[in-house]
Amino acid sequence: MPVALFLLLKQRKSRVHTKQLPPGPPAWPIFGNIFDLGAIPHQTLYKLKEKHGPVIWLKLGYTNTLVIESAEAAAELFKNHDLAFSDRKVPLVLTAHDYNQGSMAIGRYGACSGVSAHQSS
Repeated sequence: MPVALFLLLKQRKSRVHTKQLPPGPPAWPIFGNIFDLGAIPHQTLYKLKEKHGPVIWLKLGYTNTLVIESAEAAAELFKNHDLAFSDRKVPLVLTAHDYNQGSMAIGRYGACSGVSAHQSS
């Protein structure tokens, strides 16, 4: 049992280091960085910008969050990495009966998104 636990932790740790994520504070296992934000989150994010830079990776619960805190970083994100961040996270409840398929507001981003927005019925 201890050997299996050791191998599982080692595999998980090696997987985490292979991702190229922006810097950010270490996260708690289940809660992530929610408790790190404090009562005044915008001031905490400003302090994190001074420590980690204009692009910060936070984990809020189970949701990974990319925080952009400068106009230059935002411009680069929207110009060079727009397709990687253009999709929406669809709640699992709406995917059960495919309610997300016909909706422009909660549907996934794709080739038909722009076409269907300009079609008239």
